[in-house]
Amino acid sequence: MSKKIVLAGIFHETNTFLKNETPLAEFEKFTGDQLLAFQGDRASISGFLEVAQHQDWEIIPTVMLRSRPSGMVADEVVEDFWKEFTERVGDRLVDEVDAVFLVLHGAMVSSSYDDVEGEMLKRVRELAKRPIPVFGVLDLHVNYTPVMAEYSNCLYAYHENPHTDAFEAAAASTELLVSAFKTGIWPVTSQRHSRHLFAATLSGTADEPMKSLEACARRIEEIEEAIWVVNIMAGFPNADMPETGLTFSIVAKEGSSEAVERAFDELQKTLIQVRKKPNEAYPIDVAIDEILKKGRYPAILVEPADNIGGGTPGDNTEILKALVASSIQSAGVILADAEAVEILKEKEIGSVTNLSIGGKSGELGSEPITLDLELVSVSDGHFTLEDPHSHLASMAGLVIEMGPTVVVRHKGILIMLTTVATPPFDLGQWRSQGIDPAMFQAINVKSAVAYRQAYKKISDDHYYIKTIGPCSDDLDTLPYTKLTRPIWPLDELETV
Repeated sequence: MSKKIVLAGIFHETNTFLKNETPLAEFEKFTGDQLLAFQGDRASISGFLEVAQHQDWEIIPTVMLRSRPSGMVADEVVEDFWKEFTERVGDRLVDEVDAVFLVLHGAMVSSSYDDVEGEMLKRVRELAKRPIPVFGVLDLHVNYTPVMAEYSNCLYAYHENPHTDAFEAAAASTELLVSAFKTGIWPVTSQRHSRHLFAATLSGTADEPMKSLEACARRIEEIEEAIWVVNIMAGFPNADMPETGLTFSIVAKEGSSEAVERAFDELQKTLIQVRKKPNEAYPIDVAIDEILKKGRYPAILVEPADNIGGGTPGDNTEILKALVASSIQSAGVILADAEAVEILKEKEIGSVTNLSIGGKSGELGSEPITLDLELVSVSDGHFTLEDPHSHLASMAGLVIEMGPTVVVRHKGILIMLTTVATPPFDLGQWRSQGIDPAMFQAINVKSAVAYRQAYKKISDDHYYIKTIGPCSDDLDTLPYTKLTRPIWPLDELETV
């Protein structure tokens, strides 16, 4: 008989330090057969569908809600997901369904639930009234909790940051589900919090500490026969919850506690050896002087404090102001400013408008700048990713919507103004507007790590710039109230 698999997803990275709440209206909602239409996309759900199509399975598609990173999620989002899920599953979860597969982020926080994913996993098991097998996929930036481990069999986290392997991670989790059906061996999950908290700029898997931790994880998977999966969850430091921080989880055969504890100890020992604090960022004026002195272009001005991939509004103008005042002759900046777009899109191409742009969100560090702006182009802001492995594909698939978008020029600076804050994870963002980003002397990139997959293709000169913003690398400036302490580096812990 064919296996019956319930498919669902709820995906959001929540920055709890932002002012604005994220309502249901800001989520994309897919129901029923719309979930099956993701076949061939590069979003993680398509990894499940790719493997599932070759199995004798009946897929029961329910609901998926997803939104780009932003502020605290309204409870209506959680309850809408659950309402859709239960209505579409009905009583089948009790005695008819063979397994559930969930596409999750892992750092979603709502007004009433610090751990949205854990709450949903718990509700699934309670609705089933039995320990129904639960498999799924998670973002590497999950703040992994004991509840997530208790109410699932196998949640498989991405191995890469930038997230070039979201599709592959979901496919790998699905293959393990296939194996469990064939063998009748169902894994269990254990977790251990590392008592470390890392800024987003330290979560890149090409650098320490993640590089050595991921390598250690792969060695353990190869050596320990009883262990199926070793997850290194970097955590999302901008979600204030008790379990925020770097966590290890291990998926293994039941009764393998000794091997699991050995693995946790090895991972913790490795972490202590390679842990580090963020490198000192450049003041923008110092970076510009060095760029002009070196003469290697384009130089990438990376701004982690206004990291759109971490939920920021993408409207900080500090770097733009410095570029305007500098001797840089050619630069590119992208700002989210729906109000300015509405005004400019009605103007004639070539017209010049004196206008205040950026800095309208009211978030930390946001201040507008008023400039004379020549209108270069107007578009619908729609583009297709050039790179199907782009980090953005894991969040939104291959087709990206920035909303109505205009490009304006101030002297030698081209400024793209978007309606929707769009993470700078693919060069198609520029080229969709008829702009070759390689022509610039300098480009402002509002990101921490995930931009690298795109911008490393055109430049090896990257400067992390110190600005003020809600995703600052200086974690001491964040007003944590729920985070479990002590934790390194906010607290001095020699060994943990």
